[in-house]
Amino acid sequence: MDTSIPKIKVLWIDDNPTEFLEFLDDAFDEGIDIDKNKDVYKTVNAGLQALENRNNLYEAIILDANCKIENESESAHLKALSHAIVGLYKRGIDIPWFVYTGGGYEGKEGLRHIIPQEFRSWDEKIWYDKPDDEDELFAAIKKAVCNSKIYKLKHKFPEAFKLCPTQELADLLFKIEEQNFGRNEDVANKLRCILDSAICDYLLKHGIYARDKFASSNKIKECSLFFGEDKDYIYAPHHVQISFRFLSDFCNPASHGAEQTQKRPNKIRAEIMAGSAPYINITAINAAMSIFHWVASFDTENEEEMNPIKLFFSEIADRINEKEKAKKKSWQ
Repeated sequence: MDTSIPKIKVLWIDDNPTEFLEFLDDAFDEGIDIDKNKDVYKTVNAGLQALENRNNLYEAIILDANCKIENESESAHLKALSHAIVGLYKRGIDIPWFVYTGGGYEGKEGLRHIIPQEFRSWDEKIWYDKPDDEDELFAAIKKAVCNSKIYKLKHKFPEAFKLCPTQELADLLFKIEEQNFGRNEDVANKLRCILDSAICDYLLKHGIYARDKFASSNKIKECSLFFGEDKDYIYAPHHVQISFRFLSDFCNPASHGAEQTQKRPNKIRAEIMAGSAPYINITAINAAMSIFHWVASFDTENEEEMNPIKLFFSEIADRINEKEKAKKKSWQ
């Protein structure tokens, strides 16, 4: 998997984006990623909903001034821009936004009265003409985003964001810098949810966790047991197996607070809250980053490279299945 410098993820709201589809290719060449199927919205409300989705992670927004608010069948109007700007501030969406608009509509010169330039510290230009100012827009986006916290975070943990480009992951990693991070009892559960989908499900999908399915909701534990069967560390390195074991022992117990329901006393969550385990949360984050780094090393699109790896792990799965059958037979 390619984990080189991540591209800048941008959301684009435009009621007629197909007229400028070459814009997306030009943006990509400049290091800006706008997926026409996932990041382009024809109404303001649809774009705002995408920005609210925690499974997305955007670093900048491009707004069309003369756009549509709610329905693609309505007429484009400048009030859509006001609706978008107010919507961003109302939702507390603190990422740079840019106005990219064509000519041919009444009121364009009034944009300077609609756009609150005094609150746009990331850019001196009020709006960009479509398509003449394309290069200038790209340069402005890159300049603004390169100074952002998300951009720096993506470059610090490129493998994690390659596999899990979500606001949920970003929010969790931002918390590392908080003074009370060592006492944050929610880290374990948030990390567990992220790893379940971004790591465990990914390994299952690509035949690396080579069993048919997960037998329980504790996917991290099942991965730990499975990859622990690579006794010679051929494809699952020792540090990865250690990381899985640690996270298996940490994430599930620390996600629950009812000690009396456990067969053994569950003290991890209480210790975190009390401050007596101030480094365990950051240890868990580092263990997760080790696993992200390992999983990202698999070139899942290279069938020739993946075949021996999947064969190796499928043989482990077969051995586990045989052991389970034998154990079940002995009970009968």
